Amino acid sequence: MSDLENKKVFSENLKYYMKLYNKDRNSICKDLNFKYTTVRDWVKGRTYPRIEKIEMLANYFRVQKSDLIEEKTKDVEKKELQQLATVMRKLGFLGENEEDSSDEEMANFLKWYKANKDFIRNKK
Repeated sequence: MSDLENKKVFSENLKYYMKLYNKDRNSICKDLNFKYTTVRDWVKGRTYPRIEKIEMLANYFRVQKSDLIEEKTKDVEKKELQQLATVMRKLGFLGENEEDSSDEEMANFLKWYKANKDFIRNKK
């Protein structure tokens, strides 16, 4: 992947997690002591962070570093959503033929679950 593609992938992933966790640039800067212009450039895909900053962001969002730097294929996302729909049906959140949750809602739930699965397992 080219440098430009890496910046774009990181930018899209960062924006995704910012939206998912309702964080803006100011809150990230304040919480992690980053310069606003640095975060702005990452969000706009102008620059790519150093590995230690990627690690800090991954810890902040409770995700793997790879979730920030790797592009997911649509096939992988679709498979995860299908697995999630199966689990949601077994738990009674969806009926057998119900399609009451959008792909985006299930994708958001899946990201949340991945970020919190250790906490959830420890509460059992």
